[in-house]
Amino acid sequence: MIEKTVKCKVITPMFSRSLELENERENIYKFELRPQSVKGVLHFWFRAVVPRVIDIYNLDLNKLPPELRREYENEEYKGLKYVENLLFGSQNNKAPFSLLVDWKESDTQTIGRVVQDRGRNNFLFSNDLGKDASYPLYGLYDYDRRTGATKLINKYLKPGAEFTITVFAKDEPTWDVVFSLIKLISVLSGFGSKTTKGFGEFEIIAPKVERNSYLTEENVKRLISETERSIINFINSKDTNKALILGKSDKVLFPSLVEGKYTFFSINKTADKFGELMTALYGMMTARVNDRIVVKSRGWYRELKYRMRKYGNNKTKDCVKELIRCIERKERQADIAPAIIALPLQYQNLKVSNGPNKITIFPKNAIGEKGRKPATLRIIIANQQGRYKPYGLLIVSKISEDNQLIHDLSGFNLTYSAKFSDILREAQNIK
Repeated sequence: MIEKTVKCKVITPMFSRSLELENERENIYKFELRPQSVKGVLHFWFRAVVPRVIDIYNLDLNKLPPELRREYENEEYKGLKYVENLLFGSQNNKAPFSLLVDWKESDTQTIGRVVQDRGRNNFLFSNDLGKDASYPLYGLYDYDRRTGATKLINKYLKPGAEFTITVFAKDEPTWDVVFSLIKLISVLSGFGSKTTKGFGEFEIIAPKVERNSYLTEENVKRLISETERSIINFINSKDTNKALILGKSDKVLFPSLVEGKYTFFSINKTADKFGELMTALYGMMTARVNDRIVVKSRGWYRELKYRMRKYGNNKTKDCVKELIRCIERKERQADIAPAIIALPLQYQNLKVSNGPNKITIFPKNAIGEKGRKPATLRIIIANQQGRYKPYGLLIVSKISEDNQLIHDLSGFNLTYSAKFSDILREAQNIK
């Protein structure tokens, strides 16, 4: 058994809620980064890289003993399930590694508090988060606007805090693949909630990994190749049946880092403070003109979603207006281009003359039920020489079987026609 510790340093606030309340009266939940949560993130990125290495759909069943052959012969993703069980275990196979995660409670901070301003109850975010954190941190806090009573308050691990991941691995190939995945996650993702919005970012400080050196398109490719090689070595060590079929998979339907299925790019924003970057990405400036609220400017991410709203096959070239027409039974179909960014998608407070003013749009999963689609766009934030700099990672993600979206109303159809290239073009055009 090999025991090694990975020492990490938080770059952007990391949210991971405990099941335990710290303060029952104010409903403040402790921070807790569980080993199961870390394993879940490792699993996601392993699945993203492994189609570069094996045929995820097939196995050489003839090389398996009868009991394993029966287990995999009816699986759609035979190769994927087999290799995942080698690393993450199954009911019949113990995983060859385990984890411990440690941090200091003194390095955690409450997301914010309710304050009174001119007779109104408002939520004041902590200094780390800035004034425009409400948009990306939706769902991590809640309070009664009338009384000011808090319903849900999360804590987070502060930027600059250190935490450790201790890995207990059966052998060197297992340690190598686990560490390569932690390294990949430190560059392209993070731990906890809201990682697609740039939260939970961290760097590895022992053994030292120069995270910033990887944040170019070419070096991201190099990092993925390093992870790929560690997976190949792991397979060569663990697939004693030699049942896996090596080679790149085609037609990968889930988010992956297969060549042509992802794009890494720089976002044209920088800020001295993290809160200032939140404003640059997620803020919105409005003004009152002739008793109307007019949008003066939008943060980068909100501008992207607004531009995608204008894509599609709608008569008005505005999917929200067409959606309202559908709810009012004036149209029977609308094209919801922003759905390609992430689902479920919720529109509320719609100005509908008759009918509901809220709708939730879901993707289809393999059996046609309501489900979730991982975000196509991931925002990555670095701290480079004391300044915060964002990057974007676009990963192709299949939304539904037939581009037909499902929703919680009835009487009309919703589709999407926007493509991966449409998001990339608009993302790179925003100044």
